[in-house]
Amino acid sequence: MALLDYLFHGTLTVHQDLINRSLKEALSEIETIKEMHLSIAGGKIKFTALFAAGKEPKSDIRLTINALPGNFEFNRHHRYLELLLAEPVLIEFGGAKIRARFTAEAQTGGRDINDGENFLTGVLRYLDIKEDRITVDFNRLPGFNEALQKKLGFLLKYLEIAGIELEDEKIVIRPAVKLF
Repeated sequence: MALLDYLFHGTLTVHQDLINRSLKEALSEIETIKEMHLSIAGGKIKFTALFAAGKEPKSDIRLTINALPGNFEFNRHHRYLELLLAEPVLIEFGGAKIRARFTAEAQTGGRDINDGENFLTGVLRYLDIKEDRITVDFNRLPGFNEALQKKLGFLLKYLEIAGIELEDEKIVIRPAVKLF
């Protein structure tokens, strides 16, 4: 089936391996993030990240988030996805395991941040992390619109997502193109 057929009548499937390869590539030059992994099973998305908090491996911090897909909107005006936390976040540090709810926000001090200046501050510019949900704003995600424009050209303006489902190891997207 051609790409246009998928956009008008079909589904697009994104395998977790593709997402993990993309994450690894995007984060390859960031020394504070040792690894990042996403897995999809049982209708949940599990995201694990290992951060270097010091020079010794004992000081590494592992963060694990289990989430369910929530509300989303993907059209010419709004492109966001909410992930609802299925359980408190697990933070592992120095042998301790802490389950907690958390909120995070970017503290830029009123100045503009370069992409390479502070990775976490940059990430928090397009993630809204509250106690029970994480909202990803794709319109603010660096390079996202350019990547879609490169792949889809003029169709980007009319691309909508009608549905998102999770299958084991896959995200199934039901795209739609609305030309009005």
